[in-house]
Amino acid sequence: MNKELPDCFGYIYKQNLILLDAVREERWQDFITLAEGYIFLLNDAIDGVPENMSADEKEMLRVLIRQLLKNEQEIAERLARRLSSLTEQMSMMQKGKQCSQFYNLQALSLQLGFH
Repeated sequence: MNKELPDCFGYIYKQNLILLDAVREERWQDFITLAEGYIFLLNDAIDGVPENMSADEKEMLRVLIRQLLKNEQEIAERLARRLSSLTEQMSMMQKGKQCSQFYNLQALSLQLGFH
């Protein structure tokens, strides 16, 4: 093996940056579309890591993996914030629905002559 990591790791890093950009820019549909392929790609690359890597190659791989993990930590934090925001919005929608139902009941009872 030469002194460079296999091309797939460079591609994985680029995909990781694309995912990171998608969450930073809140392009959630893009993220969803790309995430599954990224996970499979990463899994396949890890399974294909040769056992006879040189010390330099192992160190380069360690550096790459640390950066991937750092980026994925930011992705996870941003996804957690997005989930929290969506949960809050769903709660507000549920409260709005309950208020609407109560208002409709009040209007109906007024129409029927009940107070």
